[in-house]
Amino acid sequence: MEAAVKRLGQLDVLVNNAAFQMAHESLEEISADEFDHTFRTNVFATFYLCKAAVNHMAPGSSLINSASVNADKPNASLVAYAATKGAIQNLSGGMAQLLADK
Repeated sequence: MEAAVKRLGQLDVLVNNAAFQMAHESLEEISADEFDHTFRTNVFATFYLCKAAVNHMAPGSSLINSASVNADKPNASLVAYAATKGAIQNLSGGMAQLLADK
């Protein structure tokens, strides 16, 4: 974030659109490492990037977090991915309220 601010002078928008997903036919196929990786990539990265960006953004700037239809209608073969998209939806709603004054 610091490098972007240094190079660009300011931040007007942050778009979090990266994601990891793996399809599985059974719960037993989802390893603890994969579940952790999915949350770290999809949710933790979104949180930490927003947190790093917000202090460099002027009023009227935007944080955009990409969720999925799986947030509201989870696909049975995408359990971990769908869970992260629901988390991103709620994280975004909470941050919107928390940062509304900014």
